[in-house]
Amino acid sequence: MCPKYLYFFLGWFLLPCSLLGQQEQLKDEIRKIIQYDTEISYKNTPGFIIGIIDQDSNYIIPFGTADINSNEALNPSDAFELGSVSKTFTAALISILVNAGQLSYEDLVNDIIPSNYKNDRLRYLKISDLLNHTSGFPKRPKDFGKRETSYNDPYKNYTKEHLLNYYRSFIPKVRKFEYSHINYALLEIIIENITQMSFDQALSQYLLEPLEMTSTFGIKESEAMPILTNGYDKAGKVSTPWSFQSFTGSEGLHSNLTDLMSFVHAQLGESHTSLDEILYKNITKETSTFNEKLSISDGWHTVNIKNGDLYVHTGRTGGHSVYIGMVKETKTAAIVLSNSFYGTGDLGTLILRMINQNWKRNPNQ
Repeated sequence: MCPKYLYFFLGWFLLPCSLLGQQEQLKDEIRKIIQYDTEISYKNTPGFIIGIIDQDSNYIIPFGTADINSNEALNPSDAFELGSVSKTFTAALISILVNAGQLSYEDLVNDIIPSNYKNDRLRYLKISDLLNHTSGFPKRPKDFGKRETSYNDPYKNYTKEHLLNYYRSFIPKVRKFEYSHINYALLEIIIENITQMSFDQALSQYLLEPLEMTSTFGIKESEAMPILTNGYDKAGKVSTPWSFQSFTGSEGLHSNLTDLMSFVHAQLGESHTSLDEILYKNITKETSTFNEKLSISDGWHTVNIKNGDLYVHTGRTGGHSVYIGMVKETKTAAIVLSNSFYGTGDLGTLILRMINQNWKRNPNQ
């Protein structure tokens, strides 16, 4: 191992926690991670902004630029497409509805979707199967490509009716863990049927308003809706934001760092609202196991680490990439929002690993 790498890894063990509480020292340590342990290229990813939660302390650290034609840094109010991180919001909303008695994890999907779309071959399928990706559905519907008219806006023409028709005709094979966008697109429809609201309205009333998250949205249009920051595609060109007629609950939400930090505080049971207990239980209840190290807990991928678990989800669209990771035992979290398709790789997990002293941090520290 070269001296630079040796110095960096020793820093994980020797760096005093008091120094981590200082913004500039933390930024310096992240610079070392970027330089020595990632392949982040500012040519491919012009800018990214990092939010760090360490118990009661919050840190916001931008790198690079918001636009390739300016030197302006990203800021916490800049809005990003969340991609598959949207699933964590849908799972949270389901847990709130379950707590309110409007839904049960054991409810059968056939009993909730419109009656003319029921599929007798899926009579066993439960809400929990959708949440934990054990439904047997593939990643996307097989007829998805037929509706796709633009590679840059893949969901534009796929409607809820198309999805329900696909559900009705689906022939299941072997049931196993398989990550699927379909699961959460169906949960979006279920939420609308249970609440008799649009998905956006239900999300706002039950989750966003209690947490005072004013900059998170799906397909709604209003004067108060923030403009998305520019994202850059594989070719380095400004990307086209994705649009949705379905799959909003799976991949279609938008948010900013300020709101996401509020959301994560609630997941850690630290938002000081009525949702804390509900959302904390949501990520700590029984999971479906993928292998010895990885399991699924209602919208979050759970990785076993020393002294606890890492809850993580990522999202990517044509021009934005998102990472959220958190360790509930030490009440630490890292959020990384980047303005390119390429994103920042494992940077978020490396930051959490540093803060948690190579996963050896005492939970009471």
